Amino acid sequence: MIRNIIPTSSIFKSYDIRGIYPDEINEDNIYLITQSILKFFQDQAKNTNVKVGVSHDMRLSAPKLYPGALQALKDGGACVWNFDLLSTPTFYFAVSHNNLPFGFILSASHNSPRYTGFKIVTNINNKIIKVGKNSGLDTIKKYSISGLKNKHTGGVIIERESILKDEVDSALSKVDISKIKPIKIVVDAANAMGSLYIEELFSRLPCKLVKMNFNLDGSFPAHDPNPLVDKNLIDVRKKVVEVGADLGIAPDGDGDRIIFIDENGEKIPASFLGSLIIKKLLQRYKGATIMFSVTEILTPRSITEEMGGKFIITPVGHTHITNLMHQSNALFAGEISGHYFFKDTGGTESGVFTIVNVLEILSSLAKPISQLIHDVRRSFASGEYNFSTDKADIIMERLKSDYKSGSLMTIDGIAVDYPTWRFSVRSSNTEPLIRLNVEARTQEGMKVKLNELINKIKALGAKKHND
Repeated sequence: MIRNIIPTSSIFKSYDIRGIYPDEINEDNIYLITQSILKFFQDQAKNTNVKVGVSHDMRLSAPKLYPGALQALKDGGACVWNFDLLSTPTFYFAVSHNNLPFGFILSASHNSPRYTGFKIVTNINNKIIKVGKNSGLDTIKKYSISGLKNKHTGGVIIERESILKDEVDSALSKVDISKIKPIKIVVDAANAMGSLYIEELFSRLPCKLVKMNFNLDGSFPAHDPNPLVDKNLIDVRKKVVEVGADLGIAPDGDGDRIIFIDENGEKIPASFLGSLIIKKLLQRYKGATIMFSVTEILTPRSITEEMGGKFIITPVGHTHITNLMHQSNALFAGEISGHYFFKDTGGTESGVFTIVNVLEILSSLAKPISQLIHDVRRSFASGEYNFSTDKADIIMERLKSDYKSGSLMTIDGIAVDYPTWRFSVRSSNTEPLIRLNVEARTQEGMKVKLNELINKIKALGAKKHND
């Protein structure tokens, strides 16, 4: 079956390119999409013979699509560094470590097996810039739907060896490995890319690793590789308790998000886990800048201020956060989806660096992870509640009016702060949904305000959405 080689505009999202294989991204349009990405790179370099680092994840569509992407780059005159199979954070490291100016990974993050896509980056002075809607993706979209032809001579494909060893070496050089004790850790890799860097990392450490679903399988036979969905954490939570582990870890499909589980089998909110890392980093880097996304900030902000750091609130989204990190020279950033960003890794997420920091903290302080989280906790958070609606703007305007006595922020939807509690409501970038988060200094206060806001939003016509 021959499909239209011109891709639909719907695959170009806010942060990346993503679509269903083979309906939206397939063997017939991968060439054109890739040549359009290359044209954007060539525009940036003002040169056709650019170096481009590329890799892919373990999805079943990758062997069918990746050769076409490589050929498109070669035909367009690029010098292609082919890293083959990598997690997304390892791909970021490969681009930065080799000082490559451009790159992309063929991946669909945590989405179900039928999806594929591209995450695209540029690299300036070892600062990774993620290409999103407002930083080049609209240009790539324009080239793609116009049927661009991008032919130049001089293209070549260079096969590169695995860079996992270098990535782990780099992460371990930045912590005191002698402090890491033989603690027991359960990891559910969801048959996805995080298993690669987990295997390499723990082969160097004295920890006891209990592995779950480590065989790469793009059909995801155990469960979808999205650790934000509670049902996908059931098995790892049970296993942590069953084997008496000190910690559980659940990376997402491409390994750039990580959810942690405490020794009691309870999920650790990312804002609290991030606060542990913030406290550790600010002990060493006095007065540094820390960032966290607008949806959940009370505990990270409190810890940052207590430690003498500077705190900046960001919009949600990895492209926004990485770019803002470079602008503010921030040391660390996080968001509630389990993305943790480090200055030391070019402003990108690093599963390896996140894990080694947590292991060093857990080993050095010699307390259960649940106690360490309790010690940094300064607030109680609802987690994210989603509502289906086509009236997002109307609902947010009404909430702005009803809560006008609070301090309003509009960097991403609306966020309203009061002395003892706050909430944020933002629209999804991909679905007709709005997302609600509520925080308060007390658990009872959070529950009261959460119920209040749920009732208000439902009264305005939105329906609670089942994720």
